[in-house]
Amino acid sequence: MRRIRKRLAAEVKALRGASAEAVIHKLNPIIRGWAADDRSVVSSRVFHALDAHVWKLVYK
Repeated sequence: MRRIRKRLAAEVKALRGASAEAVIHKLNPIIRGWAADDRSVVSSRVFHALDAHVWKLVYK
């Protein structure tokens, strides 16, 4: 979980000033890949925490 949060933070930081569309296109495959790999291992609480983290990153 820590690794995906750091990766998402780095990607969002690199995309500052870019359009919302560019951010979505960059983050979507990362999040989908992580979710596909870990969907049978993690709980909905973890998915919710990651969703909240991404929201905070993008909202900044």
